Amino acid sequence: MRSVIIRSLVVIGVGGLILAGVLYVASTVDGRPPTVLAVRLTQPVLDDDRRASITTSIEVVFSEPVDTGSAEAAVALQPGVTGAVSWSGSTMTFTPDSPLELDAAYTLVIGPGIRDVAGNVMTGLPGEFEFETAGRPTLSEAEPADGAVDVALDEPIELSFTTLMDTSSVEAQLRLRPSFAHELRWSGRLLEIVPTEPLHPGTEYEVTIGASAIQPALGSGPWPRASRR
Repeated sequence: MRSVIIRSLVVIGVGGLILAGVLYVASTVDGRPPTVLAVRLTQPVLDDDRRASITTSIEVVFSEPVDTGSAEAAVALQPGVTGAVSWSGSTMTFTPDSPLELDAAYTLVIGPGIRDVAGNVMTGLPGEFEFETAGRPTLSEAEPADGAVDVALDEPIELSFTTLMDTSSVEAQLRLRPSFAHELRWSGRLLEIVPTEPLHPGTEYEVTIGASAIQPALGSGPWPRASRR
């Protein structure tokens, strides 16, 4: 009787192991299709997520790692733009080969056929992602303001642009009348003109940026001037 009981326990134990293995495999098989969590611009203008610099890239964030070939074949920027694709985990980044057109509308379309690494095909297609590019850069803010009086003699002059700028072209087009010793400091779209010696009291100063200041990778052309006193 004892040996029969032992054999029965062994059989039950083996059966339990087999059942546990089946349940484990069933629970770990990926049966969920991928989805798109977000589409975003890498260079939005003035915190507007649908308006971008002409040198922007576009990121598509998936819910899980996907088959890169299927995703690259399904994603397109309209009007047609050639570019390179790079990946970081489940995020796909499309970078145009050349700057986009100024003040133009674009649409990122995500078509069918995207599948994850387990072969599950994305079924719920996201809507089109529409955005616009900015026009030629302008000053969005200046401190002190144009025509200001009683300005501190040793405070920096701050110029904020609507987009990232080619810093060397801005510096080459910068004119200070009368001139004064200064340092230039950049932080994103912000340019600080920092006097290294106090300005002269009772003097009117003018800051002018010439017409050839440009955005990165953008040819020169008419550009508005700004005066600061």
